[in-house]
Amino acid sequence: MSKTKTEASKEQTRKQAVYEELRFFAGLALFLGLFFNFVFGHFKIPSESMLPTLEVGDHLVVSKLTYGASRESLIWPFRKLPLPDGRIFSREFRRGDVIVFRNPNNGMILIKRLIGLPGDIVEVRHGQLYLNDKLVERKAVDEFSYREHRGAVTHITEYEQQLPGQKKPFHIFERGDAYPC
Repeated sequence: MSKTKTEASKEQTRKQAVYEELRFFAGLALFLGLFFNFVFGHFKIPSESMLPTLEVGDHLVVSKLTYGASRESLIWPFRKLPLPDGRIFSREFRRGDVIVFRNPNNGMILIKRLIGLPGDIVEVRHGQLYLNDKLVERKAVDEFSYREHRGAVTHITEYEQQLPGQKKPFHIFERGDAYPC
C-alpha cells in the first residue's frame, strides 16, 4: 500500500512540475508580448538613406515610449484592434532625433532624421537644405568612391551639418543631385 502512495505522490509531483513550467512559459510569453508591443521594438535597416549614421543591415532596438504609445506602436495583429486614436504618455519631438515610424499609406517602416517641427518650412533647393527660408550650413569633410552591389562606381561627398538648436552636428553622405532615386 505504501508503494502506491509513493508512486501517486511522485506522479502528483511531476504534474505539479509540468504545471509550474507551463505557467512560467505562459507568463514569459505574456511578458514578452507586452514588452515588445508597448516598450521596445526591433528593426533592421533596409536602405542606405541614413548613412553614415546607420548602415544597411544594422539592427536597432527602439523605445516605443519615447514619443508616447498609440495603436500604431503595437505589433501587427493588435494594430487592428478598435482602440481610440491618439497617444498616451506623449512628448514633443526634437529636431535632429532619429525616428522610426510607419508610412500611413503602405505600412512600411521608415527610419529617418527629424528635420522639421510643426510649423517649419523644409525645402531642398539645388541639393541644399533650407529650414524656414534659411540655409542650413554644411561643410565638406571627405570625398570617396565605392563600388555598389550592382557594379556601378559611386562618388560620395561626406558633409557635417548642424541643425538649429542641436548641440552636436551630424554627418550626411551625398551622391550628387543627379543620382537616380
